[in-house]
Amino acid sequence: MGILTASTYSPAAGAVHGTTNTTAQEWTGDIDNITQYGLAFYTTSGGPAGPLIIMLRGGGAGGSITDNKVIGNQGAVGICETGYSAPVLWNDSSAGGPSTYTVVMPDYREGGGSWNGGTASSGTDEFGGADVEDVIQIYSAALELYDTGDSQRVIWGDSRGGMMAGLAMARGLTPDVCILRSPLLDTADYDAFDDATRATIIADIPGFAGANTDTWSELSSRDQELLKARSVNSKLDQLPTTTKYLVVWGEDDTTIPRNQCETFVAGMRKRGAEVEFQVIREFAHAISPSTGTELAYLACRKFLAKHLT
Repeated sequence: MGILTASTYSPAAGAVHGTTNTTAQEWTGDIDNITQYGLAFYTTSGGPAGPLIIMLRGGGAGGSITDNKVIGNQGAVGICETGYSAPVLWNDSSAGGPSTYTVVMPDYREGGGSWNGGTASSGTDEFGGADVEDVIQIYSAALELYDTGDSQRVIWGDSRGGMMAGLAMARGLTPDVCILRSPLLDTADYDAFDDATRATIIADIPGFAGANTDTWSELSSRDQELLKARSVNSKLDQLPTTTKYLVVWGEDDTTIPRNQCETFVAGMRKRGAEVEFQVIREFAHAISPSTGTELAYLACRKFLAKHLT
C-alpha cells in the first residue's frame, strides 16, 4: 500500500470553493505501482481534524480544477460556486453538524479529473475492478496522512462512485456513515439503462465483448458474469450493517432506475441496517445549480449532522 504525501494546492482554498476557512491540499501516492492524485480539504483552524470523509465522484470526463472547479460530475468540488460542496457541508446553519471535518477526494486512473490543468492519476482505468482496490488502499493511506484523531469515517459515492463505495464495503471497509447519491447499484440490470449509460459501464471492463446495443439475453454468459460481479445489490449480504446509510435519488434521474435504490434500501433494512431514502423532486442525475441540487445536498448535510459529532 502506498503512503500519500501532500502539498498546498493552488489556487487557494477560497478560490476553489468560495470560503476562506478551509485549507486545500493536493496529494499524491504510489498505489498499486501507479501514481495517483487527489485533493483534500479541511478547516484551517488546527489542521486536519474531525470526521474523515472519503468522496468518490461520479463518472464522466472532468476538467481542470483551476479552470472549471469541477471533477467529473462530483458535487464535492463541482458547482463549488453554488455552495453545495463538501468542504462547506456545514456552512448552512440549518444543517448543523461538526465545525471541523476533513474531506479526501481521489481521482480515477487515466485522469477523470485533472489537477492544475494537466496532472492526473496514471494507470489503466478498470470499472468495478482496479478502481475499487484503489479506493480500499487510498482509504487506509488517507487515515495515515490525515490522522484527524477522530474515529468517525464516512464514504460518500456519487453515481459510479456509489458503486465503488458499495463494492469496497463488500470487501471489508466499514465506515460509520455512507452516503450514496444517485448511485449505480446494479450493473446487471442491463436492460434498464440507455445505450449511452451501457457504453460508459462496459467501456472499461476488461474482457467484456458485448455491445452497448445488446440486450441482457444477447450478452454472453461471460459478459453477464462480469456485470453481476460489479452489482452492489448482489452483494448486500456482504455489506456492514453497523454503517448508517443515506440513499439520495432524483425524480428526474433518467440514468439510474429508482428500483435499484429501492432494492438496496429494502435489502439492507431487512438485514437490520439503518437506511434513510430521500427522493428529491426536480433533481436529475448530474448536479447543476438548481433547487433540486440544493435540496439533495441539504439532505446529505443534515444526514451527516445527525450521525457525526
